[in-house]
Amino acid sequence: MTSPLIFCHYGNAPYLKFTFRCARRTNPDRRLVLLGDDSNRKTALDEGWDHFDYREFRSESQDQFDQVYSPIQGKAFREKHNIRGGKDWLKFVFERWYHVEGFAKTHSYDRFWHFDSDTMVLRNLDEYEAPLQPYDYTTHCNATCLNGYVKTDLLTQYNDHTISLFKDAEFLEQQQREFDEHHPEFAFSEMRAFQEFMSNSEAKGLHLMQFSEDEVFDDVLRQAQGFETAYYNKDMFVKDIRLKNGRIVGTRDGRDVAFVTLNMSWLPILAYRWVFRALNGSETPLAKPLSSKIRRKYGF
Repeated sequence: MTSPLIFCHYGNAPYLKFTFRCARRTNPDRRLVLLGDDSNRKTALDEGWDHFDYREFRSESQDQFDQVYSPIQGKAFREKHNIRGGKDWLKFVFERWYHVEGFAKTHSYDRFWHFDSDTMVLRNLDEYEAPLQPYDYTTHCNATCLNGYVKTDLLTQYNDHTISLFKDAEFLEQQQREFDEHHPEFAFSEMRAFQEFMSNSEAKGLHLMQFSEDEVFDDVLRQAQGFETAYYNKDMFVKDIRLKNGRIVGTRDGRDVAFVTLNMSWLPILAYRWVFRALNGSETPLAKPLSSKIRRKYGF
């Protein structure tokens, strides 16, 4: 059974049609699934994705999570991030994994692909499943979050461990003390929970930015991570990526490295349009149209 590609997202962000369209273009035979809501149903269906309300699927342990969850966060984080799009965002980044687990088990998927919904999938993922087969999971977010090619059983273990953390009063007190005294802009998020899980697990994982010397699954274009960068609009920068020999590449340690996926967080819609132009043969580097002074020259 071919592993599906799953996004989990509430709201109808303008970029969704671009990420959906790109994945359908590069993975025409794969099941593409959005666990979403009413607002993004039409967008997903129009782009050839299966759409399910994420609330239809719950893991067996989700009731336990709901009982023990409490927000652990600094004051500045709470003021800035507490509610996004009408939802408790901090809780959602945890609970989405219980919905993904519920979907995977309902449909008997032993493995699945999962990326953040602002990810452009540039390649057919079929060719990467064999080299990733020895791993139980893969990571993004500078190796702090679960993403990529994941065993469903591993996700169950992670979700169970998250519940155990919310039952650990001493652990939560330590987290809250840090946010109160040192880092008011931080919170105990699913990424912190996953780091705790990794440190207590013997499961085998791989950071996708280290996939190989020749190819990587990008963490986020707005971070350098050893790649050459290009500045635009004075102090803003991205990895300096462009089309070369049919692949979107950047330069790391003096050599070209091709991208399997691109994380587009904090970039404008024109960056998503740039990806399609590159896939269609344009060799203009991404940083050129990002510059507000010269983007019209490049037709953006």
